[in-house]
Amino acid sequence: MLSVLDLMLSRFSYQNDIIVGTPLANRNIEGTEDLIGFFINTLPIRTKVDEEQSFKELLSSNSLKVQGVQNMQDIPFEQIVKSLNVERDSSRNAIFQVLFSVQDFSKEIKNSNLFSGINQGLTGNSAKYDLSVMVENGYISFNYCSDIYKKTTISSMLNTYMTLLEKLLVQNNVPMQNVGKVDVVARGDVVNYPKKNSG
Repeated sequence: MLSVLDLMLSRFSYQNDIIVGTPLANRNIEGTEDLIGFFINTLPIRTKVDEEQSFKELLSSNSLKVQGVQNMQDIPFEQIVKSLNVERDSSRNAIFQVLFSVQDFSKEIKNSNLFSGINQGLTGNSAKYDLSVMVENGYISFNYCSDIYKKTTISSMLNTYMTLLEKLLVQNNVPMQNVGKVDVVARGDVVNYPKKNSG
């Protein structure tokens, strides 16, 4: 599901270098499993999307990256930011602006009517990230920053994501560029924003 999100984000942003944050339980140290408290660490996963590759190749590459990140989940996010020497900006996350979180997989997600009960409630009231994609109890929700995205854009992103999920289940061996070109709107618009003034 993360790989499909990467592909969708690549198409909407016209970029092939995608970084998505994902929360990890961070309870892999013996003795922390039964402790009460907040141990979640959100770490970035970087993906290079090449639409000439098959989705199966992207999925395989991403699986290795996710395993690598899981093995490093004890590293605090702040330490990563510091080691990368990223310039801090209080208005946004230092490394990623999109969060992807899977709480659980319900039976509805696994059946043949993929996501037939999708939650169409798009929420934009309070957003910690530019876009958060949450999968929970068989529903997908997009929480987004309404200062950045229009509801129509998010609806198009959601529709594209769902279409890609359905098509890539059966077309995972063909080049991704041949899969899921829904419509012109789903491709997004190229917008040249003015550069930020430092003073």
